[in-house]
Amino acid sequence: MEPIKMETVAQKIEKWKKITENMLVLPKIVQLVLHTDLTHRLPEEHETVDDDEADDYIRGCDFPENSDYAITAAEIESNVGSIKGKVILEVGQGPGNLMEILLEKGAKKVMGLDPSIRMTDYCLQKYFHQVKAGRMNFIKGSIYINQLPPELAESVDLVVSENTWHQLYDPFAGLKGMVSSLKPEGKGFIRDFRRDDITKLDLLRRALYSKPVIIPYVLASIGASITKDEFTEMFKNIPEVSELGVKNAPNPKQRFPDLVEIIAKDPVPHWKDYHISQIVTFIKSH
Repeated sequence: MEPIKMETVAQKIEKWKKITENMLVLPKIVQLVLHTDLTHRLPEEHETVDDDEADDYIRGCDFPENSDYAITAAEIESNVGSIKGKVILEVGQGPGNLMEILLEKGAKKVMGLDPSIRMTDYCLQKYFHQVKAGRMNFIKGSIYINQLPPELAESVDLVVSENTWHQLYDPFAGLKGMVSSLKPEGKGFIRDFRRDDITKLDLLRRALYSKPVIIPYVLASIGASITKDEFTEMFKNIPEVSELGVKNAPNPKQRFPDLVEIIAKDPVPHWKDYHISQIVTFIKSH
C-alpha cells in the first residue's frame, strides 16, 4: 500500500473548505450580483479607501503571490514599452505591490499617490528601506487636476493605474491630472474593470473566486467602472493627448506564457479578471 501523501490530503481539505465557504455565502452573493446595475455608472459609496475598508482591502488583496501585479506589469511593458530608467507614478497604489515589481523591472524611481491615510502609512512602513534609499515615495493626495501636488506636475515619464479608476468620483478630472503629471511625450496606462461586454454571469463568476470579505467591494467596483466609449469621450476633451488606445484586456495565459507558473501559484485566480477588464493607453504630446 502506498503511503498517504499528506500534502495532497491538505490540499483536498483546503479545497473543500473553500467550497464550503462559497456555499454558505452563495445566496448573499447571488443577491449582490442581481442588484449590481451595469446599465449606468454608480459611483462607490466612498471615494477614498480608508479605515476599516482599507484594512479589509489589505487582508483580502495584499498577497505578494497574487498574479495580477505581475500581469499588469507585463501589460504595461507590452503596451507602452520598456520601463527601464523611467520615473513612474502609480495612482492609487493600494498596498504597493505593483510598484515593487516595476522597480524590479528596472524603473529608476516609483511614486505612489493615494488619498488614503491608511494606505499611504501602510506603504511607508512596508517599503521603509526603498523609501529611505530614494527609490520609492508615497504621497497622500489626489490625482484630480485642481488638487495635483505641485511637485508632480510634468515630473514623470510614465503614469499608471491598476483597478483604481472606478473609485474616482470625477474620472475626467483624474485623467486631466494624469496627463498633467507627465513630461512631454510621457505615457499613461490604466487597467481597470469595465461595465461593457460583460453579463451577470460574469459578475457571479468573479464573485465566486473572490475572498468573501472583498466580494461586496468588487461588485461595487465593477458597477462604478467606466465603459470604453466613456473613456474615449472624456479623452476627446483633453487636447494634450496625441494618441489613445482603449481595448479589452487579453488572456494573460495566452499573451504572457512566461507568467503561467506565477499564475498557477496564485491563491486566488486573479488572472481571470481579464474577462471583465480593459486597458487604456495614451501619450502626451510634446
